[in-house]
Amino acid sequence: MDARTADFMLFAVFGVLCVFGGYWARERGWAREELSRSLHFITISVIWSLIALIAIWRLPLHPSGIWILAFEPILVLLPALVITLFCRWLGFSPDKSVLIGIAAGLSNRGFTLGAYLCYVILANPDFAPEGIDASAPDAAELTAEAAFAYATSGVNLMAACGIVFLFPLARRFGPEGSADEKLGPLIFKSLVSLRAAMFYFAMLGAALAILQVPYPAFLAEGTILKILIYAGTFGAYAGIGLRLHFNRNVLQPGPHVILAAAQFVLVPLLTLALLATTHLTNNPSTPLLSRVYMVEALMPTAIQTVMIANLFHLDSRLASGLLVVNTSLFLLVCLPILLLIFAG
Repeated sequence: MDARTADFMLFAVFGVLCVFGGYWARERGWAREELSRSLHFITISVIWSLIALIAIWRLPLHPSGIWILAFEPILVLLPALVITLFCRWLGFSPDKSVLIGIAAGLSNRGFTLGAYLCYVILANPDFAPEGIDASAPDAAELTAEAAFAYATSGVNLMAACGIVFLFPLARRFGPEGSADEKLGPLIFKSLVSLRAAMFYFAMLGAALAILQVPYPAFLAEGTILKILIYAGTFGAYAGIGLRLHFNRNVLQPGPHVILAAAQFVLVPLLTLALLATTHLTNNPSTPLLSRVYMVEALMPTAIQTVMIANLFHLDSRLASGLLVVNTSLFLLVCLPILLLIFAG
């Protein structure tokens, strides 16, 4: 096992410990479940925003990056619609159907899993994008940072698409009176609230990259970014643990089987189809961007699933259960496959 693979395994163990640490703290009475909301707010609006700025500032400027804008709306909306309608066809209640659909449309492709995994296993100068000398001593590190920047760009757009596409879906199929206000103002407020700061910090990072503003040496060293990633992971997963409950409703196999099929079969097939489509054009996806999306295609459902469940009065306990079980399946099945292919 090389140093980067060992680094990611340590990161994965840290994330699991954060979940069960939050769960244990609530069970022991050391922290209230409501603390989860404040923890997630600080994590999203402050820590994730800084990570987005730092990462995307080093985004490789290549025309193929435009495919991120095309891929993300499809990868969010299509699985969510297909799985929601499939669950309704199976006889699930509307609110449970849309919750599973939302979980299928959102993947943990950001700093807490997918982007960091891309940073670890795609540090290969053979995949270096245009502008990086593959023979340079730091080519592997620069390629890893480019992969991280691509993944970070994608997850920021995924978050925006989640607000624009999945909020109406949650309102349509969710409990009557959900979200407590009209949908239009809700979407607008979500896009301009502090919770959306990550999206705007990402755009600032992209602007700095386009304007070729020099990247500070103290950020290029990488320690600050890694500290922020671990801090963001603690806030995200400990917050999930605080809301985690195990009961018969949460552990029913049906929703977990459907979500696993969506995240680990439907989304990868859809991703491969999208990547293949780019090669029918004059601007095909680059080797690095393609590999980033191949890795990200196998990610489990996202933490935002639980946040949307809370906002629209869906079953937040089932949402937490879906997140934990789906992530566990990823760690047991998909992660070893990815490490074997890319880090072996």
